[in-house]
Amino acid sequence: MTTAHYDAIVIGAGFAGMTAARELGSRGKRTLVLEAKDRVGGRAYTETLAGHLVELGGAWVHWTQPHVWTEITRYGLGIVPDEKAVFANFPGADGQMKTYPGAEILARQQELLERLFAGWEEYFERPHDPWFRAEKLAEVDKLSLRDRILELELSPEDENLLWGWASGESGGLSSRGALTMPGHWWAMGGLQLIGFDAIFNLRLEVGMQKLVELMAADVAESELRLNTAVKAVHDDGTAVIVTAASGEVFTASTAVVTVPVNVWKNIEFSPALPEPYTRASTETIGVPNAVKLALHLRGDFEGAFYAQGEEGSAFIGLFPHRVLPDGTHLVVGFCVEEGVDVNDRKQVEDAVRHLEPRAEVIDYKLHDWGRDEFSEGGWAYRQPGQLTTMQEIQRPQGRLAFASGDIANGWSGCVDGAIESGIVAARHVAGLLGQD
Repeated sequence: MTTAHYDAIVIGAGFAGMTAARELGSRGKRTLVLEAKDRVGGRAYTETLAGHLVELGGAWVHWTQPHVWTEITRYGLGIVPDEKAVFANFPGADGQMKTYPGAEILARQQELLERLFAGWEEYFERPHDPWFRAEKLAEVDKLSLRDRILELELSPEDENLLWGWASGESGGLSSRGALTMPGHWWAMGGLQLIGFDAIFNLRLEVGMQKLVELMAADVAESELRLNTAVKAVHDDGTAVIVTAASGEVFTASTAVVTVPVNVWKNIEFSPALPEPYTRASTETIGVPNAVKLALHLRGDFEGAFYAQGEEGSAFIGLFPHRVLPDGTHLVVGFCVEEGVDVNDRKQVEDAVRHLEPRAEVIDYKLHDWGRDEFSEGGWAYRQPGQLTTMQEIQRPQGRLAFASGDIANGWSGCVDGAIESGIVAARHVAGLLGQD
C-alpha cells in the first residue's frame, strides 16, 4: 500500500533525524519521519535506576559544542555535573590494580595527553573544518592510538594509564581507534585537558532523551511513524520510494537517511550506494561491540571513584555519576568485548570487582548497542584512515542526503555532531525541493 506523497522522508528519529525534520518543517515542507524503534532518540536512551535518571546512550554535553548548547538554551534546560572522582583505580606497572588520588591521576593524565597531542594545532587549525589542512592530516590519520602511544616510549605505569583509556575509547583495542579521533576532540576543546575532559562531565537534568522529545514536539508540517523499520530506498530520479519492513510504501520528492553508518548495509538502496558508503558500513564507525551499563553500587569506600581496566579487558571502565544520600553510588560502565555476558549478574559483579574489589552490585540496567539491530554499534569512533575519506560518505546521492553524528565535521561521536549533520542534510534537500 502506498500512502500520500510527501516533500521529504526522514529515516530515523534520533537527534540527526529530528533536527532535519524540524529544519524542513520550518520551511513549510511536508515531512514524514520513519523510526524503527518504539521511541524517538536513536542512540540517546534515558532510563531510571534507584529512582534517578541514567543514560544508557549519549549522555554528555558542553558549551564548547555550539549546536547542542543552542538546543539546551532554546528549551531552557538545566545541566548537572557528574561527581568528581575522589580516587581512581588503574593497572600499575605490574598489571595489578592500583589506587591513586583523583587529583593526582588527573594531573598525570593531563601531562600524558599533552605529550600524546603535542603540536596538534597544525593538523586541526580550524577544528570545525577538519580538512583545512588535509595534506597534514593525511600524515597522522593513518596512525592508530596504539601507534602513537608506542612512539612515546613511556614507563610501564604510564603506558597502562593510557592503554586502558585508549582501548576503551577505541572500542576494544587501541589499534582499532584512529589517533585523529581524540586529536580532533582535543583541538575543539582548546588543546587542553580542561576543554577535552569537560565534554565528558555535564549531563541534562531532565535526561538526554527528553531533549529529543522536545525537538520532536516542535516539528511542524510532519508526521512521525514509530515501529516502522525501513527495508529499501529507491531513487527513480524524480522521487524517492521507501519500503518498510511491513511492506508499506511511502513516497516523497527527497529523503534524509539518518540511521547509523553501521546499518546502511542493511537497507537495499537503488541505485546502489557508491563503494565508500558500503565500505564504511562494513568496516564500522560506531563501536561494534558496545554495551553501556548504569550500575547501582555500595561499598566500603568514601566518595566517588573512577576505574579503568587494562587494554583488552572486557569491562573497560567505571565512571562516577552520582553519590546518593544513603552513601550508595550510581556509576556508568562500558563493556566492549564478548568476554562478559552482561545479562549474567555474576559475570557483571566479577567484572566490577576486578576494577573496584570493594564494590557490591545492588542493581543495574544496560543497553547492548552492538546487538541492537537498528544500531549495530555504540558511540562513533573512527578507525585509522576514515577521517581522511569521510567527505566521500557525506556527499548526497541523487535525491538522498545522509546525516549522522558518525559523519559530522565537528563533534563526531557526540550529540552535537548529530545535530550539525541533520542541519546540513536538511538544508541540502530543502534546496532540491526549491528547484522542483
